[in-house]
Amino acid sequence: MTNILDFRQEIMDSNPYHQVIELSLPPTKWVNLNNSIVNEILEELHTQQGKHIITRNDVRKAKGKHQIVMALMWAFADNPNLANILPVLNHLNDIVKILDIKGCKDLPKSEYEDLYNALVSIKHIKMTTASVLFFFSQLKCEGNHSVAVTGQIKPHFSNFEELACLVAGTDYFTIIEKINNVANEIDVSTEQLEYFLYRINKGEITIN
Repeated sequence: MTNILDFRQEIMDSNPYHQVIELSLPPTKWVNLNNSIVNEILEELHTQQGKHIITRNDVRKAKGKHQIVMALMWAFADNPNLANILPVLNHLNDIVKILDIKGCKDLPKSEYEDLYNALVSIKHIKMTTASVLFFFSQLKCEGNHSVAVTGQIKPHFSNFEELACLVAGTDYFTIIEKINNVANEIDVSTEQLEYFLYRINKGEITIN
């Protein structure tokens, strides 16, 4: 187990906007959903070297239902669990209403928790999906930025002394508070820290 501080320069030099998520062309599982919004997005996506590509900026620029669906594509790429994705698509109106925060997006914990609980009360929405939607909605909880807690970053909590406490079934609020605290301690953004863990998962960074 090592210290995140040892990788501070690597994290500082990383740019999450350089991340490119690739989907097969065609992305068969998404096409098979036969969903009009999914199909619209697929038609609009850029292609590169025979793949559809999605960047964080693409998702952030999208609005409403399109942002939700594009966030799912960003998170799950070519491996969506269709049994989970389809019910989410059937509740897009409900999700848009939950995430439609007017004005300040830095919420008291009680309000942030209420939104989170409203999301996960929708069948098949769990921490990963909720966290991705919160992340792209740019919501904060008492100053703590939302973090996309995906399957690409969770396995690497155990690699670092600072994050090892998050391994054993920790709730989302504890995770984002800890990641925000660690990021602040080494003077990087939470998104840079999340992207660093993602790059480890992809084999772009090797740790001893």
